[in-house]
Order: sequence, then C-alpha cells, then structure tokens
Amino acid sequence: MWDAAQARRRLINALVSRLALRLTPIVALLACRADPGVVATLDPTITTVIHVTWTTADPTTDQVQFGVDPTYGTVTPLEATPTTTHSATLYGIPPETVCHFAVQSGATTSADQTITTGRLPNGVPSFVTDTPVTDPNVGPFLLTSTVNLPADKSTVVILDLTGAPVWYGQAGAGVTSVRLRSDGGGVYFVTNSIDDRGANAIVSMDFDGTTTSVSVPEAHHDVIEGPDGGWVTFQTVYQVINGVNVAGDDLVEVAADGTTRVVWDAFQNLDVVENAGWNESQIAGAADWTHANGLVYDPSDDSYVISLYFTEQVIKIDRATGAMDWILGGTDSNFTFATGEEFGPQHAPELTPDGIRLFDNRSFTYGSRMTEYALDQTAGTASLTWSWQFPDNAWTPVLGDVHRFPDGSALGAWGLAGRIVALGPDDTIDGELVVGDSLTVGQVSMVPTFYPGG
Repeated sequence: MWDAAQARRRLINALVSRLALRLTPIVALLACRADPGVVATLDPTITTVIHVTWTTADPTTDQVQFGVDPTYGTVTPLEATPTTTHSATLYGIPPETVCHFAVQSGATTSADQTITTGRLPNGVPSFVTDTPVTDPNVGPFLLTSTVNLPADKSTVVILDLTGAPVWYGQAGAGVTSVRLRSDGGGVYFVTNSIDDRGANAIVSMDFDGTTTSVSVPEAHHDVIEGPDGGWVTFQTVYQVINGVNVAGDDLVEVAADGTTRVVWDAFQNLDVVENAGWNESQIAGAADWTHANGLVYDPSDDSYVISLYFTEQVIKIDRATGAMDWILGGTDSNFTFATGEEFGPQHAPELTPDGIRLFDNRSFTYGSRMTEYALDQTAGTASLTWSWQFPDNAWTPVLGDVHRFPDGSALGAWGLAGRIVALGPDDTIDGELVVGDSLTVGQVSMVPTFYPGG
C-alpha cells in the first residue's frame, strides 16, 4: 500500500541532503574566514609596529580592524588583489600597550585577538604632558625629531596626542626638520653630521624602516620635495673675505642621482656683513654668516621663500631666474615695520594668503614667539597681525616652528625648551607635550594617517 507520509519523509530527506551538500563549501569557507589562523608579531626594529599574517582557503581581499580596545577604530587598507596568503601592518599603537585586532574577510570578522607592543629602545624618548592635545586640527599624530646637542644624533618620531611615540627611526646624525612625504608612506629629512659635513645626505624613510639616501655634502637644516621631483635644500659654501673664512648658503635643487642645480647663491646676492654668526661654532673654522634654516615653495608664482637666521632675513626667490622678489627683515628689507613689531632671528617660514608666518626666536629677555605678518608690497609695509608666546616667556635660540589653522588655532614647537604646544582659537593652551632628558625638539607637523588612500 502506498504510504503518503513515508513518501513525503523520503522527499524531504532527499532535499535536505542535497541542500546540505550545496551548503558545505560555503559553511567551510565562512569557518575559515572567521578563524583564519591569524599570526601577529612585533617588528624586530620598531617595537610599536605589528605585523599580522593569515590565510584563507580561497582568494579574498581582506583587511584588519585594530585599536587599543575591542571597539578598534582603525582599519588597514583593503587588499587590492584577491589572495589566499594575507598580511597587514598595524601602526599607531603606543609602546607597552595591548592592541586588539580582528581580520575582516568579506562580511565575516574573526574573533578579537590581542598582542602587546614592546618597550621603547634606549635613545627613543617619550614626551610627558599634563594636558594632552585635543584640537581636531592637530593629529591624530605629530611628526617631529628629538636632537642631542651638539646635534650628533637624532630620533625621528611620530607621537600620539598624549606624547607617546607610536613610530620612530634613529637617524645616526642630527635631524632638525623632518617632513611627511607627499605619498604618505614615510618621512624625509636631511642629516647634519657635526664631525663630517661632507657626509650629509637627504634621507627618505618608509614606515617599514626602509631607507634610501642621496649624498649632498654640506646640506643642512631643511629639505622639501621638489616641485618637479627630487629635493630642494641648502648647501653651505665658503669664501675667504678680508682674511676670514665665511660660511654662506646656496639654495639647491637635487635630482634623484644627487646632481644639483644652484637656484640662488647668498654670496652673489647679499653683502657680507659681520653679525652674531662670527662668534658661533656650529661650523668649525668658519664664520657662520647666513645660517639658512627654513624653506617653503610657493606654487602660485613658482618661487621659494627661505629663512636666514643670522642675517635675520626672509627672502622670496624666483625659481627660474634666482632673482630676489623681496627681502623681509634685516638690512636691505623691502618692508618697514611698526616699532616693536620687528622679528629676528627666526625659523620656519609658512606662507599665508596675505603674508607670512614665522617662529621668532627673539631673545632671552623677551622670549620666543609665534608670529604672523601681513605684507603689503605696494606700500612696502609688514604688519604684525598675530603673535603668541608662553606665559613664562620661554625662549629657544635654536629651532622653533609654527602652524596656524583656519579657525585660528595653532601648533608650535620651542626647540631648546623641548616643548610642543597646541592652542585653541582663543589662543588658550589646548595641550602641551614636553620631552625630557634635556633634549631639543625639532620642527613639528601633523600626520593624519599611516594609511593614505586606505
């Protein structure tokens, strides 16, 4: 007799078996993605950097979520090409800190895992603070250098806003200005060797620690990426004048192979006048006349603006011809100042829509300050439109930096004082980071992410 109920049971069992066969590979793949055999290790050189590897049964494009707690907050870039063997590098975690992370593969995320970053090696300093930086214009990371004086060695360091180093590179020579590369994948700087200035070089350092360098003897202080590729920096040159060996500066463009083009020569364009640099010993056996220390490119008219410390001048130079468009400050200035508004010596020129921003080192008596000037080339006037200094009149005779944002907030560094400060739009202190061990802090800038385009 036909058993309808039994027939229905057989049909259902057959359908369930067939469906199970179809689902098995999907279930297996999801299980692989959810538990991908993740391995995390610390970088052998940079103890705050974490390398993560994992595999999947089928080619996928994955990424890693990570942070200092299970809410993560940061994600690595999605892999560009499907693969079964995966890797990612995690940046931005402070030293000796638990990092939580999980692999994201498609719609599936692995279980939370942890690894603790290592201790900082000797020579990599931490900054201390009673008031961490909170200004949304700043960070989330800050790039700077710390310098032992005399500047025989430096550490290039990226800090979080509490002052903890999250990435570092030890330069083995003096570094006063370090900048984020335009591709976002690393930093660059010029090394200053006290013992052998002929060994100075422009160094590009990837975040994985890989470095490339171009030898530029007598290069010093500042370097920027060239508008047509390569680099732009200063190169010390010498002339004997009235029996004195005088050190001046060339502004040079440096190609990838190290060949240079002189854009501007101080000896050919300025009168050599004895100044405070005659008594300095930063350049052995020579009077330190110009001491170029800051450089910026102006794409609006294809020009460079440079800062000369001992002549107390800021000069705008036509890139193509080397002609001086104007001189601000010092002798032969094309601009006049109201009484008390003069600057000098100075560092860190930064262009503004109507003029220029400078770090004014000034003197021990008056303290150093961040400044902003409006320049009227027709009237030939320079007007001080903003300035700020610490309430305790902190002074630094070396280095110094200033940045200001559209809402009026600012970021600055007081070199020899070892202080980095962020200001709110009302000029009150938003946060301050201080380096210990009697170190000097180099110029400071913002690092928005370790993963550009991610």
